[in-house]
Parts: sequence; structure tokens; C-alpha cells
Amino acid sequence: MRRFESEWERELAASPFDKSFFTPKHLNKIEEQIKSGKPKPSRSWLSITCVSAAAAAIVLLLLIQPPKVQSMLEQVSSWFWEETLDTLELITEDVVDPREQQPPQDIVQEQQQSVQFIASIYAFSEPGYWGFSKDEFRVEAGESYALLEEIGEFVKIQNGDRAGWVPSWYVLKQEHGEVIQELEPYEMIVEKETALHSYPEEGSPSLYYLEQGKVVRVQRQYGDWLGVELFTYGEPVIGEKWIDKDDLREYEDQYAMEGYLRLSGGGSFIYTESDAKDVQEFVDYKMTVMINEEYDDTYLITAAGGLDGYIKKTDFVPNPFGHIRGTYLELSGNEEEALIRFVGSRDDEELKELEPMQVFKIYLNAELMNDAGLQYDLLYKQDGMPTREQYIQEAEEHAQLNRSNQLKFIARVEAVEIEEVYEDNNVYIKPVNGDADSWAFRMQRTDEGIWKVGWLALQ
Repeated sequence: MRRFESEWERELAASPFDKSFFTPKHLNKIEEQIKSGKPKPSRSWLSITCVSAAAAAIVLLLLIQPPKVQSMLEQVSSWFWEETLDTLELITEDVVDPREQQPPQDIVQEQQQSVQFIASIYAFSEPGYWGFSKDEFRVEAGESYALLEEIGEFVKIQNGDRAGWVPSWYVLKQEHGEVIQELEPYEMIVEKETALHSYPEEGSPSLYYLEQGKVVRVQRQYGDWLGVELFTYGEPVIGEKWIDKDDLREYEDQYAMEGYLRLSGGGSFIYTESDAKDVQEFVDYKMTVMINEEYDDTYLITAAGGLDGYIKKTDFVPNPFGHIRGTYLELSGNEEEALIRFVGSRDDEELKELEPMQVFKIYLNAELMNDAGLQYDLLYKQDGMPTREQYIQEAEEHAQLNRSNQLKFIARVEAVEIEEVYEDNNVYIKPVNGDADSWAFRMQRTDEGIWKVGWLALQ
């Protein structure tokens, strides 16, 4: 069925515009110019208005189309379409797909919320207080971190390319009326059964209860709360640990129900029964234990990993922090500075302010580094000693045997608690309560008052 056509439609069909200007080709041209970012001719809104007016005039002429305007239309037609195309390009040149409208990265970072923390703590891989969640990085007090997420009592923060979880209490807020003070570590004893908290002022404790007599090492303070470290014997507890200071008492050996097994004589036995007849296990390393019950001559203890058994009372040494494995190799700030200066100058004066135990620790590190030259420079010089070159050459000739002996000695030192015994210008470093089979290490003081390692020091 053919639709009805009006007179003006037939006249428009017979108009001089027999050439199609507004084609897909022209549209593609406009799109390509927009995408390529080519500069467009600057046009004012006056030009746009003129083009619009011209379009309206042409339509009017088309409707009346007298013969005398025929040639006029042919002249202006080309101009009109070119102007129209350029005007459309001008209008659309700043039109952007909304899906591409992303703010600059620096603006995104500025808009992301950042937080600071009241104390330096560790961020962990999972939100929780229990288990084996590994520490991802250390959060430093006062530094800003991007806040990514909040779940319950935990916040997730970003540190470079790593993310981790910390309790939200540690986020610095106005309600923190106190600051967390870092303390020189010292031991205290749990006076009565008390709750262990993951942060100060926690309502319901998220951790467990500690038994009377347990030993803790105090490291921080926030008001009436003390931040502590402790030994665990079952499932580990990660993160910070806090106790109300009113539930603790000053450390005294007689009140300590936690300690470690004596190592003098080679080690200690764990027995299956309280009569101490049947051996369950022999322990030749420092094992931390907690006393559960007391008998005539023995204790029922729990050790790391949930091991239960009986030990003789004489094999119990109170205070598990009496010596922590690795202490004698770990140098303090002034010890490390003295070592650096001494290595650079080899001048004994750099050791003048150090005590015998401190020089001994530096010597242990020299053995750990297998630095024969540094070992020789720390020795007390006397007649009959080899020269420095001879000492180093001999060490190289017997390198394998020397290395084995070095590591064995370091292990023996690290396995026990040691003490200094002064005798005139000599100091003997030896295990506490050592027996006849124990070792001693001799330190000697020079005429200038500087402590050095004695020649053939190991006794």
C-alpha cells in the first residue's frame, strides 16, 4: 500500500540537493577527528546561530521554490552542509563516553581515607587473635596508612603493595586520652587468675585467662594497663596482649610457677609418673615449662606443644625470661656502634666503655661471621702468640674444623643462662650454676683498663 505524499514532499524530492552530504562517511570523519584529538577550528556560538538560521531559511525556500531562487540554492547548499558538519564537530568535540570518565589517580588517592595509629604494632594476614596468621608488616605510630576495609573490631590497611589487619582500637582517635609508653622490659608475676586482653580497656576479653604464678614480661604501658609478652603452650596468640596492672605483682623467684629446665650436666629428664622412675623424655635444650601441681620431690608440668610430664624440683629454673635464646648474639645499640667503630679503626679505645660481657658478645658475633681477623684483634696480646697473619692463615688451613667448633661453642652459649665471675684482672664468663663438666670463658683487662678476650680463653 503506497502512503500519501503531500505537495511539499514532492517539491522537496525534486529540489537541487541531489547530492547526499550527511552520509556515514561524514559521520565516520567526525568520529575519527574526535578520537584523534585533532584541533578543531574555533567557532563562536554566533557561527552556530548563523548556521541554524541558514538552515531555517533554506527550508523556507524549499517550500516556495520559485525559479529565481534555484541558482541561489545551488550556491549556498555546499556552504551550508560544510558549515553544518564543522558545527557538529565543534559541538561534539568535548563529549566523552561516561564510562571513560575516571578521575586522575592522584585525586583517587587523596579521596581515600587514611588513618594513623597510637602505637607501633604488627599487621597480620587475617582478622583474628588466634592461630598462625603471619605478620605482614610493622605499623609505625604516627605514619598514615590507607584504610581499605572494616570488619568487626578490625581494620584492613594498605602499606605499599601489602595489606594487613589490626584491631581498630589502635587507630588514633580523640578519645585516646593517654599515649602508649614503651618501657625497658621487666618481669612480673600474675598474682591471681586474670584475663588477657588484645587491647587496653577492652570490655569482654577476646583472649584467655592466665593462671596464678605465670611470668610475663612487661614492655608497654597505657594508663593502668600493661602490654606484655608471654610463653604459650597450646594454640598461639598473635598480636598485642594487655593485662590490668592491679592483677600483677613484682617478680620474685619464690612466686614464679613458670620457668625452664636446667641444662647444667647436659640436660634434664621428664618422667611419666611423680615418682620420677620411668623416663619419658630427655631434654638437652632450653625447654620452657609451667608448673601445674606440686608433689614431694617433683612437679607436674606442661611444656610447649602441650607436652605433660613430671620433673624433679631440682631441675626447675624459675623465670622463663631468665635467658631467651639468641640474647647473647643480639647486640644493643651502643654495642653495635662500638663494633662498627672498632672494625673501622681497629683501635682498642673504641672498646674502653664496654663491660666484659659486651666484649664477649662482640667476639661471639665475630665467630658467627667467621672473621678470623676480627677475632684476633679482640684478643688480649701476650708473649708467645702468633702474629695476625699467622693466626688468619692457620684459621684458613683448618677452616672446616674451626667452623664446626665455632658453631658448637655458640650453641653451648645460647643454650644456657651465663654469668660473670670476677677474679682480679680476669673475668670468667660461665653458665649459671655450672658443674665440673661446664665451661668458662676468660676475659682479661689491659693496663689501659680495656677488656679483651684472653688467649686460649675457653677453659
